[in-house]
Amino acid sequence: MSRLWLRAEYLNGQEAADDFHALISAMKKVLKGKWVMNGISKGGATTAIQQALHPEDFNLFMPYAGPLMDGMADTGPMRHTLDVAWSDEMREYMRDLKRYALLTPEVFEIFKDWHSYYRPGYSDEYWKNQFLGNVHMIDCDVHAYTSRADAKKIIDRNKQLIEQLTAKGVDKNELITLLFYYNELKGEEAWKNELSSAAGVKRRSVQGRFVPEKVELERRLPLPSDFSQKMWNRDGSQPYYYQALREHGYYGPDFRMLLTEDDEQEAAEEMNRIWAKRTKNYIVSSSSYLRTVEYDPTLRQKTWEATLHNKAPMIYIYGQDDYWTGSGVPDDMVNGTETFKYILSAQNHNVKITNATAAERTELWNKVDLMLKIVPTDIEEVTTDTCVDASHPRAIYNLRGQRVASPRSGEMYIVDGMKRVW
Repeated sequence: MSRLWLRAEYLNGQEAADDFHALISAMKKVLKGKWVMNGISKGGATTAIQQALHPEDFNLFMPYAGPLMDGMADTGPMRHTLDVAWSDEMREYMRDLKRYALLTPEVFEIFKDWHSYYRPGYSDEYWKNQFLGNVHMIDCDVHAYTSRADAKKIIDRNKQLIEQLTAKGVDKNELITLLFYYNELKGEEAWKNELSSAAGVKRRSVQGRFVPEKVELERRLPLPSDFSQKMWNRDGSQPYYYQALREHGYYGPDFRMLLTEDDEQEAAEEMNRIWAKRTKNYIVSSSSYLRTVEYDPTLRQKTWEATLHNKAPMIYIYGQDDYWTGSGVPDDMVNGTETFKYILSAQNHNVKITNATAAERTELWNKVDLMLKIVPTDIEEVTTDTCVDASHPRAIYNLRGQRVASPRSGEMYIVDGMKRVW
């Protein structure tokens, strides 16, 4: 039973949307009123797909941070981050760090030796696949889930540690490799301690080099080849992998963005070739069936086309600093009558209306009311002549028309006869 979906080739966007439509149709017979569908990340993409295939299901669709990739390996997220989310200083530092790792053979050799110490027998190309993936992924957590201010602190702290330890005589290539070995750019104590230990006693040695502990290797970088076929068959992520390959796409770097000089183009093209091969092999693990799946852009194209011509109200919400905003709905697919797009300032993949500015929150909630055709006639008749305090010369009411003395941040109230988010 665990592999039935593989044989049936069942899990595609159309089938999933049809199932959800049947469920919603049954529930509507019992639960009356307005229906709103939303979701974040893959749930946001699913919301957009549901609108395209069954617009009658909901009165309003609100996808949050939902990417739909332009191909199996979309470079849009990386371009967005470098061009929009980071300051010039942060951008240049990360480019320099990655360029150094990619163009310094010694860094890759150390990376390969460290892993080979515990996992011998893999080819150079296999380790290069892993290395390029780590170089690409190192900053994803930072720009997807961290504020700009915190991201700058993290990057500055790692930069200082590397500079300080290099000045103490620690090999720079080992420190750079350590960063990409752990595939993590964070200000965590574990990372700080690991850098500090590199300056002290070396726990392991491969050709005289420091080698991190095996337990750290296994925790930080589970390798797809280590999954047995039996484990893979039980893996609950199978549907995601299938959909990512088949319809949702994945994401990938364009190393030409990092290596721009003419004499480096050949190296960049080679890295792109290896990445293109790695992208599919990495996410399919050891499943021979998934290796036969090819990306089909039909669902994505149908979703964007429905977005442009839709009659079901739709509000797309993205975070300005989010990696995935780069693969969000294009501006030319937003018609501005039934479809709207909001990019909330200085937010990331955890984008929320409650974290938006007061002006953004008020605009969004008013738009929701308008699209749901909610007319609060009883609230509009509330009188607001009585003063509450000097800082708020008009009385404040909740949406039930009850007087409020201490409004809470992020909630909606009636002030001077107008709805606003506090």
